[in-house]
Amino acid sequence: MADSVLEVSIGANRGAMEELIGDESMYETLMEMMEPRLQVIFQERENAGIQKGMQQGMQQGIKGTVDILRELGHGDEEIKIRIMEKYD
Repeated sequence: MADSVLEVSIGANRGAMEELIGDESMYETLMEMMEPRLQVIFQERENAGIQKGMQQGMQQGIKGTVDILRELGHGDEEIKIRIMEKYD
């Protein structure tokens, strides 16, 4: 019974979509409907890129700090403890 209802629903929606395809305002209507979701998708991607950039920057900063502390004669164990304290 549910399969029959689903088939009828899909058929009706397909017919409505085919009618709208010829309509010039179809693009604008679809964009209006999709805009909130597209903004969320773009924001999520932007946030992921920012987070990745921040991680890379932190890694470079830690590596530079380790190099400087080694040049100043600090041991690796001491450096490790301090870095872990500072950056959790």
